[in-house]
Amino acid sequence: MRQSGELVLIKNNYMKPDPNAPPKRGRGRPPKPKTPLPPGSVVSPPRPRGRPPKPRDPFAPPSTPKAKTPSSGRPRGRPPKKAKTSPILNTGVAVGGESRGRGRPPKVKPAVAAVGC
Repeated sequence: MRQSGELVLIKNNYMKPDPNAPPKRGRGRPPKPKTPLPPGSVVSPPRPRGRPPKPRDPFAPPSTPKAKTPSSGRPRGRPPKKAKTSPILNTGVAVGGESRGRGRPPKVKPAVAAVGC
């Protein structure tokens, strides 16, 4: 009955539709009404997306291609990581000790001295 329009769901209640009620509006802001263009006017194409290009000076000499590196001689960006040169082998075990377990090591409790009577 709802699909045929005999019943309307309003606030989780099924009701008979009011014949004098205005039609239900959709979600969001309604679009602005478009004014009709007078006959004979030409519609300009839409503006292209993105930033417009800079104006070029026709009297300027042609530029040479710029170098990839700045004047300081260093390449752009973050430098690559250097390889570690520590005494740890590929197995993850230190050369002079035992392997460490995962996570935070347990807290070392101090030894309590026995009180003599």
